[in-house]
Amino acid sequence: MQLTSYLSQPSVQSNYSARGIVFNNFNIFLSKKMFGNLKQANLRLILLLFLGLSLAAYAQNTSDLPKSIVFTQVGIGPEGIEYDDASERFLVGSIHTGSVYAVTDDGEVTELIQDGWLEGSLGLHIDQSNNRLLVANIAEELVRQETPTEFQSGLGIYDLATGQVLHQVDLSRIANNPVNGANDVTVDADGNAYVTDFLDSVIYKVTPAGEASVLIESDLLMAGGFGSNGIDYHPDGFLIVAVSFAATFVKVPLDTPSALSLVDLDRPLLADGLIFQGNDLIATARTPDPNAQTPQEMPGVVARIVSDDNWQTARVVESIAGFDAATTSAVRDDAIYAINAYLNEPERASYEIIRVDFSHAQE
Repeated sequence: MQLTSYLSQPSVQSNYSARGIVFNNFNIFLSKKMFGNLKQANLRLILLLFLGLSLAAYAQNTSDLPKSIVFTQVGIGPEGIEYDDASERFLVGSIHTGSVYAVTDDGEVTELIQDGWLEGSLGLHIDQSNNRLLVANIAEELVRQETPTEFQSGLGIYDLATGQVLHQVDLSRIANNPVNGANDVTVDADGNAYVTDFLDSVIYKVTPAGEASVLIESDLLMAGGFGSNGIDYHPDGFLIVAVSFAATFVKVPLDTPSALSLVDLDRPLLADGLIFQGNDLIATARTPDPNAQTPQEMPGVVARIVSDDNWQTARVVESIAGFDAATTSAVRDDAIYAINAYLNEPERASYEIIRVDFSHAQE
């Protein structure tokens, strides 16, 4: 990856390590007609009291959940994670075996899906409305950084409760690129799936019947020879996609995918997994470091990102450090959990699912 010229830019070298919320120019304009003689200071006090109560409720809701879950399953490389509300369990994939495993709060591991068609599972997505689990799958040759000869990548769709195969969708050679690699997946309100490709500038669409096509192809979805990474669907009818090597996010409206556009983010993030929590976007990411030679050497964070204009622009309101081994995150109740996948340690035996303790509730 050629990051030297990018990381040398002054804007990238700026210090983005500040954590928490900074309230600048906190000005409240009062309408005399509405508030009479209520002092500005009193209103500030009321608002801060309300914020304090909200934070206390948020802390109480999340503190009842485990802070971390350690589980043992040798050499799986769990790149993807989801939380299954109905069965009260985490689901993690395996880049090395392809299987999907259920993990309980006490660290008990059960193999939920053992499908020989799954060679290397990356992104996972639970479609709760249709009781489905969707798994982005790549050929074992790609895991070994070799060129596949036949199957390249696809999307596995399974019954969430039983693990029964519903569809095995081959995405090989649907696009023009000679090699492709399914990376992450999300689902819209109608059950259509959308899959990113880390080797091509495309996003695939897979219908509930398992029919695949290219939703959009764009140079915005490619940087440094690599395609897009994390993806999630917003209920207002668009996708947000991470293009990691460009340190950018792309908004894709589903009614007119060709009108995709860059989100104007207030700082660069090399994001991996993305997931919406309400209207907030949670990104498991790397922060640019001018001294790093590879993304693995950059500091890992989980960031909360918000937008006030329907994701034309966005800003990071909090970034929690210490997630250097994390790849993706999942929402559980009011909490966020990140998976430490340790992808650079293929023989590793144990892994952690860590609660991300933001200092404030979602906006």
